[in-house]
Amino acid sequence: MSDQDLWRNLGVPLLFALVVTLLVTPVLTLFYRNRLKILMAARSAGQGLEAASSSPAALASSVPAPAQALVALGGLGQRAGRAMAARCNAYAAAAGVQALVLTALFARDYGSAMSWFGLLVVLLVFLLPTVWLVIQIRAVCGWFRLGGGCLALLVVLMVLGRLLGVDAVSLMLSVGVLHMLLPALLLLVLNLRFWRGAAPFVFLIALAGFFGWNFAFRIGGAWLGSTAGEPLLVVLRLIGLAAGSWLALLLLQKLGQVDGKAQLSDQELRLDLWMLIYTIVQALIFPLQARRGDVDGAAVVALVLVLGSFGVYWLLKRYLLARFSPRIALPARLLMLRVFGNNRRSESLFEQLRQAWNGFGSIELIAGTDLALQQITLPNFMAFLRGRLADRFDCSGSELVARLARPPQQLADGSFHAHQSPCHADRWLAVVNRLLGQCDAVVMDLREFNDQRQGCWAELQALADGFGGRPVVLVVDGSTDRKLLDTMLAQLAVAVQPASAAQWALVSAGRQDGSTVRSVLQTIEASVAAQPWGSQPGGATAGSKLRPA
Repeated sequence: MSDQDLWRNLGVPLLFALVVTLLVTPVLTLFYRNRLKILMAARSAGQGLEAASSSPAALASSVPAPAQALVALGGLGQRAGRAMAARCNAYAAAAGVQALVLTALFARDYGSAMSWFGLLVVLLVFLLPTVWLVIQIRAVCGWFRLGGGCLALLVVLMVLGRLLGVDAVSLMLSVGVLHMLLPALLLLVLNLRFWRGAAPFVFLIALAGFFGWNFAFRIGGAWLGSTAGEPLLVVLRLIGLAAGSWLALLLLQKLGQVDGKAQLSDQELRLDLWMLIYTIVQALIFPLQARRGDVDGAAVVALVLVLGSFGVYWLLKRYLLARFSPRIALPARLLMLRVFGNNRRSESLFEQLRQAWNGFGSIELIAGTDLALQQITLPNFMAFLRGRLADRFDCSGSELVARLARPPQQLADGSFHAHQSPCHADRWLAVVNRLLGQCDAVVMDLREFNDQRQGCWAELQALADGFGGRPVVLVVDGSTDRKLLDTMLAQLAVAVQPASAAQWALVSAGRQDGSTVRSVLQTIEASVAAQPWGSQPGGATAGSKLRPA
């Protein structure tokens, strides 16, 4: 296959898929959020949750005793750091090995024209996804750092190219622009706010569809020859487009089923999809840039080898996660409540809290439109495409009750799910009560809380009614109506201290949500340690014991 054939058969579909993804994803995301908003505001048909008016204390029959469930939260901050470090190390090592493979393939083509120092710079270029993966796992706002790093690397390439000679200058610039800036720009754009939630799924569907469009035309044209008219070729293209898109949808459906069986976390799925997209782009750049002359089949070999590097990354990452991620004997559930309305604030806090907590327990929260731009789960996305998003709203609560009756399931990568429970307007409080009855701690984001937030008042009442000694952390800042909040808490006879060891505690939000989450974890740990059962040696041993994978 020549370079021209490779570009026509693979490069053009990739380009079309990127354009469609950039144009369609924000529109699709907004439609999804609007549909979710309509369903949340609607009233459900039939009967609601069982014991919908009951307090959380009446629904907590299956909650483990504090000596078993909450003592496991001892050393919370350190355990969160170890779990996150294990994930970062696994992804970084796997991506680093893939970078070595890509560097070796690059050296096969350009090794004769470069020194070992030049190849070291090329390795730095291919290590860029490693930095990106760590940024994603740690949920830090690192795009400016990543962009600055790209520019710095490009400057280094130019300087080193000057030292290596005139021919090396153009070579290094070519490497920097194509192999570094193009994939980095792709990852940057597709991770922006209106693209991040659905862009990986849309890209795979569009890419498979355009591959089908192109190959149906090629095969049909070769089979029918000159007898094929333009209308017939158009029909063949449409058939190929539909077939390719259908296969991609089928693949995503299977991945959603794997996700539901606790074999694949939402984070692992997204990171692997992004790495697959990155590898596909590199797989098309390598053959087009390779200096092999007109060797028959060289472009195909390069394509296969680069795509194979993704398999190396995936297998090594899976092994390291299974080998070094701590296994949790008794996971804990955290309920996140929040003031709806500020999308960016909710997205940031949820992402930070999920990354910190999912190493030793699951997070429960009510689904809302404030997280609909970035946190679209694969099952919800597939249900939306099929026009069956309403089916995700379980009016009877049977799915929720069945899930809460089981302990949180640790996934293959050592993390736990963050469950968003979608519910209609007339079932919201019943779902909150059900979640409160089964969770071990609560974090309630009261930023922008005021007298118009009646839902928060109902949630505070439910917490005061029967959350029985378990930690409640209220996150506040300057936008919180503290006078109104203090009045409500006084009416509920709740004693709240700033970041103390009491059951209820206030945490002042910092400028960065990462520091806020660290304060939240420290406050929960202090609250657990201060309880009468917090120092029981039997509970501490049983609850916090880790076993290897």
